[in-house]
Amino acid sequence: DTPLWEKIGSAGGVRNVKGQKYTLDGGTSGTFVNYAEILGQNFYLKAMGDCKDEGPVSSLPLGVTSKEKSSSNNLLEALASLFKSGNGDDNQQSALLPTPYDYSATVTGASIVLFQKFSLDLSIEGTGTVRVLYADENLRIFLSPTDTNVTKGGGDWESEGLVVVQVRVDLVYDDWAGPF
Repeated sequence: DTPLWEKIGSAGGVRNVKGQKYTLDGGTSGTFVNYAEILGQNFYLKAMGDCKDEGPVSSLPLGVTSKEKSSSNNLLEALASLFKSGNGDDNQQSALLPTPYDYSATVTGASIVLFQKFSLDLSIEGTGTVRVLYADENLRIFLSPTDTNVTKGGGDWESEGLVVVQVRVDLVYDDWAGPF
């Protein structure tokens, strides 16, 4: 199923950016803002909340062998190498967290923003898990290993199995300043 934020952000016939901004407190928790532009930066939806570091996923899913996981990691590394700068500095690779890596997310609120000045708060709350399959300074690949649990408000925000690939927005649009 196409997630609701993707359906909303694909309307309007204008360039719409979707993404997240995470702020970690240096420990095991932090905050996030998810956003989906509907009519560019003049009209967008944002959801915010708290996230918690749940750590690396220790076991492989049923039916996935170590060889398949290694092959999958090689494919992800090859894909990620397309977005790396050509400076030959491979030392940053050693600083990356092991993957897959889980974060829990609790949405505490949402709003619709018009012209970056007016905001209409929405009554939405829920929980979910973000499983990071790969992440570096330019590329992030993650999935939702379970359906989101909407506890207040409504909507089919994300379903189990959703895979998202994100590229840093300034690599695509050098003029995007964004509201965050």
